[in-house]
Amino acid sequence: MKNKKMIIGILALSIGLSSIAFADSTLKAVTAYINKGLKMTYDGKTFVPKETDGTEIYPLVYNNRTYLPLRAVSEKMGLTIDYTNTDNTICIKTKEYMENLNLNPSPDFPMVVKKPNIYLYPTKKQDTTVKLNFSGDIFVTYPTYSSKISGWDVTAYPDGKIINKADNKEYSYLFWEGKNADIKYDLSEGFIVEGKDTMSFLQETLSKMGLTPKEYNEFIVYWLPQMQGNKYNLIHFAGKEYTDNAKLDITPKPDSMLRVFMAFKPLDKKIEVKAQKINPFIRKGFTVVEWGGSEIR
Repeated sequence: MKNKKMIIGILALSIGLSSIAFADSTLKAVTAYINKGLKMTYDGKTFVPKETDGTEIYPLVYNNRTYLPLRAVSEKMGLTIDYTNTDNTICIKTKEYMENLNLNPSPDFPMVVKKPNIYLYPTKKQDTTVKLNFSGDIFVTYPTYSSKISGWDVTAYPDGKIINKADNKEYSYLFWEGKNADIKYDLSEGFIVEGKDTMSFLQETLSKMGLTPKEYNEFIVYWLPQMQGNKYNLIHFAGKEYTDNAKLDITPKPDSMLRVFMAFKPLDKKIEVKAQKINPFIRKGFTVVEWGGSEIR
C-alpha cells in the first residue's frame, strides 16, 4: 500500500501536472523496488518529486528500467519521458520543449550541408565511380562534379590518393556542399558540450566512431572555429536523416563505409538530452569514409 501511494504520489509533481488515477492492474503488473539514486529533470531543470505533504518520493525501477505511471498517459498529456540508465537520470519533457529542440532552420540562417569530404581507400589501385544523389541543390564541388554521370570518375589508391580522370589532377578527397534539402534532425538525442571542451570531445568521440587521426584532425580544423566560441553546443550525429538525403552510389561497391555527419546547435544555456549511442566502425576491404556537418539555428 505504501508503494502504491508513492507511485501515485509521483503524479503530484512540482511541475503542475494533475493527479491521475491508475488501475490496480497497472501497479500489480510490475515487481519493483524504490531507487533513491535517480535524478529527475523537467524541461532541462532538475527537481525532486514530492508528496503533497512535502515528503520526497522516488520513481519505481523495474529490470533496470525506470517505470513511471506517467508513461501510460504521456502521449495524451503531450509528454516525452526518456528512460536513461547511463547517467542515472530520468528526463520529463513537454511537447513544446521537444519542438524547440527540433526547430527548422531560421529563414535568416538557412541550413547548409557543409564540407562533406569523401575518402576512398581501395585495397589496390582501381578505377572508381562515385555518384551523389542529393535531395537539395549542390552548389560547390572539388574536383568538379560531372553532371553527365552525376558524380566523379576517378582512380583511387590504397593510401587515399585520388586522381580525377577529368583533369588528371591529384586530390585527397572528394568535396561537395549543398543547400535547400528538407532534412529534419532528431536533436532529442546527442551531447551537450561546453564550447571550450569541443576539441577534446570531438577528438575522443570521432576516434571512437572510427575516423583516423588524419580524418578527425581535418574535421576538427574545419568545425572547431565555428563551435569553440559558443557557450554550449548540442551535438547530434545524424544517421538515415542525412544518408537518405545524400545517397552515394559507388562502383565497385565498398566493403565498408562510414558516413559521419554532425548536426549542431549553439546554446546559451545547458539543457539535457538523451545521450546518443556511439557505434564503433570496423574497416575492411575497400573502405569509404565521409564526414560533414550542418549548423542549426
